[in-house]
Amino acid sequence: DIPAAVEGARAVVMIADLCGTPMGRVTARRALSRALAWGSEYTAALAAAQEAVKLAINAGLDEEAGRARLASMHALTEIGRLDDAATTGHEARDAFEQMGLDAMAARADINLGVVYQHLDRPERAVECLNRARAGLAGESGVLGHLENNLGESLLAMDDMVGAEVAFLDARQAFEAADSDLTAAIAEGN
Repeated sequence: DIPAAVEGARAVVMIADLCGTPMGRVTARRALSRALAWGSEYTAALAAAQEAVKLAINAGLDEEAGRARLASMHALTEIGRLDDAATTGHEARDAFEQMGLDAMAARADINLGVVYQHLDRPERAVECLNRARAGLAGESGVLGHLENNLGESLLAMDDMVGAEVAFLDARQAFEAADSDLTAAIAEGN
């Protein structure tokens, strides 16, 4: 229920602002950004994510700034600002790497892989997605998304055998995460 998610996130932003804690204000805006993006309100989603980045930087919350940058990538990609999305993804990835947050750097790489798919640079997408794999040990659901995107990139490169393996790996990962719908999508691919 995206409208309810947006309404709820807006309420959480107001409450967080009343409480005044920097972490609460940042995470509330990040949640709002995600809800707005899923509701196709990309300009507002980008504004919420950028506000979260600024608040996080001002409060010295480096990890949260990176997470907010990742949230902004969805909106940037959807409004066609693909180069900005790639730059933002690299900034987030570099910051996560410097902080030793391998799982977050892997998520940045997955987002970068998607951006490079949109930029018709599947070889670069494959590079990002392969690099992300090491940081996702034990995260079957996220690994499933990685493998599914890898399969799409390999298809774009006419590597049918590699794509099939990636889609099968995606299905297996989704099944391990008890995600039947996404497992079925991977099987369909």
